[in-house]
Order: sequence, then C-alpha cells, then structure tokens
Amino acid sequence: MVEFLDKLMKKYKFSREFIVGLIACLNQAALSLHRATSTSQLIAFYKEEKRHDMLNMILNFLQPRYTKSINDQVGMLGEIWLKFLSWYSWKIFKVANLPDKTVYCAVNELKAFLAILEEQPNIFPKNRIELRMNLNKVAEEIASYVPDRSLVKKTQKVCHVNQAKHLSLYEVEEIAGSQWLDISFCDRSRGNGRP
Repeated sequence: MVEFLDKLMKKYKFSREFIVGLIACLNQAALSLHRATSTSQLIAFYKEEKRHDMLNMILNFLQPRYTKSINDQVGMLGEIWLKFLSWYSWKIFKVANLPDKTVYCAVNELKAFLAILEEQPNIFPKNRIELRMNLNKVAEEIASYVPDRSLVKKTQKVCHVNQAKHLSLYEVEEIAGSQWLDISFCDRSRGNGRP
C-alpha cells in the first residue's frame, strides 16, 4: 500500500492555468490539422501570435518532467484514485495532478506536431489523421483531470486554421490567462509558484 501511495504522490502537479492552456493548445493543434489544406497554412498560422514559440516553451517545460519509461504505472485503481486526488487538489490547492503516462503522451504528440511545422510547405505527412486523433485523445485525457467542465468546454472553442467566421473562438491566453506559461507559476511539483 505504501508503495502504491508513493507512486501516486510522485505524479506531476501543474497550475490550473497551465493545464487549461495545455488542453487548449492540444485542441488548437488538432483542429488546425483538421482544417488546414497545406502545411504552409499551418506554418503561417503558428507564426502569428508566436504560437510556434508557445509550443516550444511547453515542450521545453514538460520534457525534463516526464519519465522516459512509462512502465511504472499504478493500474486502473490508481488512475481512478489519482483523478479523485486531482479533482480535490484542483478545488483546494489550485493544482492538477497528471500521471507520467499522460505527460509522456502530451510530449510525444506535441513533438510530432512541431515536426509537421518543420516540413516542406504543401506536403502533409501520411499520419496526419492519426496525429490529429492522438492530439484529441491526449487533450481529452488531460481534461478528465479537470473538474470544471465549463472550462474544459471553453478549451474546445480555441481559434485555429480556417476557422468559421461566425463562431466565437478564443486565443489560448484568453482561455487560460496571460500568465499560464510563466514557468515559475506553472510548476507546482516542487512547491514553486504562487501559494
């Protein structure tokens, strides 16, 4: 039992704003992949508002924090318990707990998406649909650790490539707050950030 609880407590804690921003970024990437007709459209969109830099900042922040081996899992019961702890932590301590596996998947999918932005214009990789589905899946997995369902819905209303003009869509900063990528504010795993 002690070993089980030890595994749970070693999971990563992030500020609520960072988690919301991460979900919005993953949704934005998935929607953009779906709506873009060429990589040049994606590249142009991600150069606007320094979105490409934002994705690199997320990766630079997350990469050192994920476990290269995802074999050290806590099982189904542990995942349910971790979700409960995360919902409790969200309400009381204003943080969210994510398991290694979820952080690992987020890093890998963001890396794959950034690789597309480095590709030759007008050439989409063959795994475009699979990547879009994986980005959606990771966003939904992270969202399952967020008890505020209205906030999760708002992350799905993020601006993207070729968005419909009649929709009310938001930039990531409008959804997550202007300080969501302030790294000292994001990382709560070592007691950093605001109290």
